[in-house]
Amino acid sequence: MLTAKTRRNLESDWKSIPPAQLKIYHRRLRIQAIQALMDLALIAEREKEGQLEQIFTPTTISPLFKALMGKGCEEITARHYAIAVTMLSASFEKLFPRIYADPKMLRHGIGSSIKKDFIILMNARPPENRKIKLHDLEHPRAATERERKAILKKYLKKQYRNQ
Repeated sequence: MLTAKTRRNLESDWKSIPPAQLKIYHRRLRIQAIQALMDLALIAEREKEGQLEQIFTPTTISPLFKALMGKGCEEITARHYAIAVTMLSASFEKLFPRIYADPKMLRHGIGSSIKKDFIILMNARPPENRKIKLHDLEHPRAATERERKAILKKYLKKQYRNQ
């Protein structure tokens, strides 16, 4: 979790940090972010389902997934594509048995079509980086910020009520 100071610096694009110290702050942030991701993975693996249903919901993880896919970024890069492929692969492994267990899917040939599309996507090369105009980012960034704040307000309000 970010400290209040780190959050302010990040939201202001590190403008209050002297350029000579910026490298140190970025390194510290990188280490903390990776540790936070590993902690979330540990929670997802070890916690009981009842607790996980309250933490990892489509609403709470949506801003992270969208940001990882490049929403609000100036440039869509191969990294965004690689993350999307990784997420698609993990999702397909979970959904694959369900797709082929559904007789409606098999009868309409949807299952084989999905499998073919998945194989094509997995073997496709990432697209070249593409720049997005900065003025096109203002609305998605503001909308994402509002979404994050609403989620935090909703879930933190519940947390404080229960204490």
